[in-house]
Amino acid sequence: MRVSFYFAVAFILASTLVTTQEKREQRWIERLKSTTVSSIEPGLPDVPFDQWFSKLVAPARAKYEVDDCGERGGSPDEKGKTFPLCVNVTAELSPARVVQLSLVVGTYIVPKSPSLAGGEKPAKVELFYGSIGPSDPRMKAPTQVIRKLSEAAKLLQRS
Repeated sequence: MRVSFYFAVAFILASTLVTTQEKREQRWIERLKSTTVSSIEPGLPDVPFDQWFSKLVAPARAKYEVDDCGERGGSPDEKGKTFPLCVNVTAELSPARVVQLSLVVGTYIVPKSPSLAGGEKPAKVELFYGSIGPSDPRMKAPTQVIRKLSEAAKLLQRS
């Protein structure tokens, strides 16, 4: 009976942690989705990112995911340092072609000890990295690097 109680408590704590993590990630995703592309890059339309990107990749559907922009390695010397926080947006344009954009939406400070919480702060939304290329890296098709959202728009409108 005691084991069942501890299992139930552990399950509730784990569920709460997952829910908190999902809410945190959803907040960053919603921040990107609602940011106007004109505020990310002048000269682009004054429409929310999600609307702009969805129109470019239609009929494909965008998938959103939060990560550390690939900047963290998990080493102990990262404690107390600030890293970018990105939302990655991916759309499979065809079985062989995918577009990927990674946009900075905030910053994250790695806690100095496991008992402390890391701090997150919003940052100006900007393109960190982008590419259009084969969905399977073993394919010989070239990958095009995207340095500005306007480049993505031009490349996707040609498709």
